Amino acid sequence: MAFHLGTVFSNQTVQIDGNTFTNCTFKNGCVLKFSGGTLTIQGGSIEPSCQFVLDGPAESTVKFLAALYGEGLQAQVEAFVDAIRRNAFPIA
Repeated sequence: MAFHLGTVFSNQTVQIDGNTFTNCTFKNGCVLKFSGGTLTIQGGSIEPSCQFVLDGPAESTVKFLAALYGEGLQAQVEAFVDAIRRNAFPIA
């Protein structure tokens, strides 16, 4: 686990879970890779040119939701996504 304070990340791939980022800047097409671990990002900014990539358990979760959606459970998946928007989803 690494702690980054005020670091500027530019045009690079950054593993974001398992690390702490405080007042950091992500710019110039950074790739923010998330695998499902703990994550702390406080303050700072992420430019629109950056993208998020999911790997491991995080990728599996999205594939699970996509499979449910494809099997006719669109309402349940939409309800889950709406709960995320409201920051009100249940956490096991």
